[in-house]
Amino acid sequence: MVGFAHVLDLDGHAHLEQIAVLPDRSRRGIGAVLLEEACRYAAEQGSAQVTLRTFRDVPWNAPFYARHGFEVLDPEPGWMQPLRDAEARIGLPQNGIRVAMVRQVD
Repeated sequence: MVGFAHVLDLDGHAHLEQIAVLPDRSRRGIGAVLLEEACRYAAEQGSAQVTLRTFRDVPWNAPFYARHGFEVLDPEPGWMQPLRDAEARIGLPQNGIRVAMVRQVD
């Protein structure tokens, strides 16, 4: 295994919780393939869109997703509050600005 994508169903919303590629396999397009497969899977399950939360300014985070059709979701929907709370509990906001993003997949 060189990477994975983890898609959650959160109250009927397809949410990309995590995508990861082994560091020694990065910059080979594997992350892009995993992302496209996650979006395809969400569409097959009947979702019209995929959401995610990520760091705004890390090049392989929000800028990567933007290159693949994701847009910043502002304002964030209320159903994401538990995600924001969990991020705060583990200290993610201390490492940079977090944003929600969305991509249509239907």
